[in-house]
Amino acid sequence: MTKEKMIKNYIESGEHVFIALTPTIGEVFSAEGVIRRLDANGYFQLEFMKSINGFHISQVESITTD
Repeated sequence: MTKEKMIKNYIESGEHVFIALTPTIGEVFSAEGVIRRLDANGYFQLEFMKSINGFHISQVESITTD
């Protein structure tokens, strides 16, 4: 399954997810929340406690759920 399809599935399910991201080479960090939308350019919104952050599909290393 592609990252895009996986993200679309999580948007539809509304599940709380944990995402390992690599925004720059060699740095990995985790983010959590509910993925709200995915735009045509590959950017998605992750909402956690009314805070929204944006990331690109290319930054995703892995996605897990509770």
